[in-house]
Amino acid sequence: MQELQQLVMQHTAEFNHIHLAATFTRLGQQHALWSMEQQGSSDLDLLLQQLAMICHELLPGCGAREAANIMHSLAKLRCDRADMIKGCVKAFLGNVSNAQPKEVTIVMWSLATLAERRQACSPQAAPPQAPYIMSTCFSRLCTSSERPNPHSIAMALHAAAKLRHLPSGQQLQQLLQDMASQILDGTLPRHISLALWALSEFQQLPGWRSSMVQRETVEALVAAFIGKLGDASDQDISTCALAVARSSTPSGKGAPAVIRRDVASMAMLACTQGCHVASLSAQSIANIAWARGAMGVYDASFFPAVHAAVSEVLHSISPQALSNVAWAAATVGYPGGGALVSTLVGETARRLDGANAVNGANGAGFSHQHLSNLCWAAAICNIPISTQPALAQQLKRLHDMLADHWDVTLQGKQLEQEAMWQLAQLHIWLHDNHQPAMLPVAQLRLSLDAWKGNLKEFRHNSRLQGQVFSSLMDLQHCTRLDLHVVPQQEVFTSDGLFSMDMLAVLSGRQLAIEVDGPQHFTYPDRLINGMTAFRNKALTARGYTVVSIPWFEWQALHTHAQRLAYLDGKLKDATQSLGL
Repeated sequence: MQELQQLVMQHTAEFNHIHLAATFTRLGQQHALWSMEQQGSSDLDLLLQQLAMICHELLPGCGAREAANIMHSLAKLRCDRADMIKGCVKAFLGNVSNAQPKEVTIVMWSLATLAERRQACSPQAAPPQAPYIMSTCFSRLCTSSERPNPHSIAMALHAAAKLRHLPSGQQLQQLLQDMASQILDGTLPRHISLALWALSEFQQLPGWRSSMVQRETVEALVAAFIGKLGDASDQDISTCALAVARSSTPSGKGAPAVIRRDVASMAMLACTQGCHVASLSAQSIANIAWARGAMGVYDASFFPAVHAAVSEVLHSISPQALSNVAWAAATVGYPGGGALVSTLVGETARRLDGANAVNGANGAGFSHQHLSNLCWAAAICNIPISTQPALAQQLKRLHDMLADHWDVTLQGKQLEQEAMWQLAQLHIWLHDNHQPAMLPVAQLRLSLDAWKGNLKEFRHNSRLQGQVFSSLMDLQHCTRLDLHVVPQQEVFTSDGLFSMDMLAVLSGRQLAIEVDGPQHFTYPDRLINGMTAFRNKALTARGYTVVSIPWFEWQALHTHAQRLAYLDGKLKDATQSLGL
């Protein structure tokens, strides 16, 4: 540091823009040492002051390359000198027509890095013209005579996602196609995973439309990543899994998903089957678990490995990771989910008890959604709470903290819909297990109303359901089975908390006939998932006998006679199980 400082002082009068850029490059190369050990030190501050004076004089004459390199070093050093940053941006934009893709990407990365660290740096560290700068950079990337390489594309998209800047559909599609066309020319798994992650982030932004990208291009990148799994790091796999899961979910009503569900499921299984879970970071474990849960991908080995790995790092795992692992285990219906979720709930309660009483859940790092996920997971896993008084107390602790957060932080406003649905399901589970309610009356009413509203909004008759109902009506008139009451569709339970696809009455018993599509089963083994098991238990608790019609069994029937015989057998099996 002192040698560089002396060099600058001795040769200030001889400095030109090349010397200036070289000095900053040297600073940037040493950032890992200096930014950690000497950030805020008098030596580094003095050197930056000297360079700031030189920048004021020389930056206007810098070209795009020099300006980009200086800005890159400033970002690495976490430098909050707004005057230097603005000078770099001005010099770069003045020469952007001559900038190469690498230089453009450096500026975009620097902007995103400065913005990401704005809490530690001056609020002015990220230029206020960031949207204009990003738009200009994207335009240059897409019009440069030199095609950007996969690294530049990945870094540009990643930076844009960090800054929540949505490029135009034409720009986005062009860059993704450029990456896809260079799969054999140095594209690394990391490049693909970052591009896919950025794409999944863009889908959350205002102005996003699924027509902005071609599905074939995105799926080609997914396939390319699978082909390069042998070279992928655990972080690459975690990032890709997260991105694929998010991009396989429609971003709005009626909007198609960017990646088809079947393609995403196969990719998810391929991505994560070979993971050595014990070697992953806690965050990577949580990300992959969440992605598998969101996609309904389950195999017998993954979640037991997650259970063991999380237990080893239980006291250091983040609140979000705790929440995501619990949510994922419950969602896929992991048989050991009850024990895993009990452990996670216990750890959360321990942290809440140790948190400052003033800060509450926030002091321990838990948001209301984290707490809601953990409580919900206990319900979906159907933990035998009546025989576990310690767990009941821990859940009450989480629930009380969530209720307090609802009252104090949100000041009586409603939680997000998902959180209220989860709390309603928790209440249903407690009620069905003869346990007292945990939420205050007003919050409970809001949660149950949100849950019932969700049921009414999303009830619909699928084509498959229509086929089953038509066959059921025909079966009513056959002599081999006597249905005493005409079957009905979309019938609510008496308490209004569940909607049944069909209701039939046979020998005085109410049969809840559920036509279960792919969303009710895990991939690839077609086991019922956590939510479906929860529904079945809740309907049984309300006096109904559940008759499940899995979509894959129904689709294997090709004639009307086969369908009638199948339904006949299903109903007879249900009555025999009741001893009728």
